[in-house]
Amino acid sequence: MTNKKVLKLAVLGAALVCLLVCAVGVLVACNEAKKYHAEFYDDVEEFMNDEFLKENRVGQAFYPAGDFSGGQEYIKDETSPSARTFIVTNKEEYVQIFDEFPEKIDFTNQLIIVYMFVTTTPRNFEMTDLSLKEGVLRVSYKVEMSIGDRLHSIKDDVMAYRRCFALVMDKTDITTAEFEER
Repeated sequence: MTNKKVLKLAVLGAALVCLLVCAVGVLVACNEAKKYHAEFYDDVEEFMNDEFLKENRVGQAFYPAGDFSGGQEYIKDETSPSARTFIVTNKEEYVQIFDEFPEKIDFTNQLIIVYMFVTTTPRNFEMTDLSLKEGVLRVSYKVEMSIGDRLHSIKDDVMAYRRCFALVMDKTDITTAEFEER
């Protein structure tokens, strides 16, 4: 065999190994989410209580300043934390945060994690990983993008705004929830 053929086979073998490692990583992440029956809900602000939203702004996002005859003006919140996380374990907490929800929640067996943060993308988000260790829930998420968008580096940013996720899962001993964009 020539050196060129050996090199091609080595590159092909390395690519297949990388593909296999990625596939195993995705399956492990999905299995951890399945273990806790975790369901990820993107952009749930429309189901949330207006008063709760007013009291829980996130920093660096823009909010309406009020009604003006010439149009809407916005102000940037520069004092609130950059993100907020709530672990909702009972109906009393739930009614303070939500007016309704796409799924009926059984608080004897389930809980909701609410994550609020600032973003500039209008695209959908998806959960990529979930792990729970010693009371700390770690959730990774990413922006959904098509292969064409990634290849052409399509950007469709908008003015910074608050985005809200909800994660419904089996009730467990969670003391902290951490979210990370990948």
